Amino acid sequence: MPHMYNYELVRSARAQAQVFDTAKRPDEDGLKDKVREDAAVAWQYFDRLFERHDHLVTGTAWEIGGNIEGWPFLTMWDMGSFFSACVVAHKAGLIDQKAFEAPVMAGLEALDRHRFKTSKLNLPPVDFPLGRMKSELVGYDSADTGRLLNCLAILDRYTNGVFPVEDLVKSW
Repeated sequence: MPHMYNYELVRSARAQAQVFDTAKRPDEDGLKDKVREDAAVAWQYFDRLFERHDHLVTGTAWEIGGNIEGWPFLTMWDMGSFFSACVVAHKAGLIDQKAFEAPVMAGLEALDRHRFKTSKLNLPPVDFPLGRMKSELVGYDSADTGRLLNCLAILDRYTNGVFPVEDLVKSW
């Protein structure tokens, strides 16, 4: 085992835990209303960009002279955020079932179409284009894919496995 500096200091460290009185809860109704208001504001970003790329939304966009411009690629981190936003908007009642299903299916289909292929693996790509541009990045990003997998698990649990999430992940 390699030498560890300050071994005694590390060995003597102790964690402190605090126990809170669970009987004293914040105003849950007020908190739910505030979270719903915040979710509605955040959802506006996605709502404004859905029609540009067949229900797929880039993670970075800005407004110039009244026009919305955006990064023309979608990373796997962005895809995770996209699925999470759909779940939250649906759960908060901001969108109905049809408005929830269309972007989720578009995202899953896009993930199924775009792959980074290496040796015997089919992996989610580092990014894929939302328009006609070609991505200059070729490869795979494990951190972005980790976030995507987390968000896909949340989507799958939220919908009780209705979408083909498991099949998609198995195909990688």
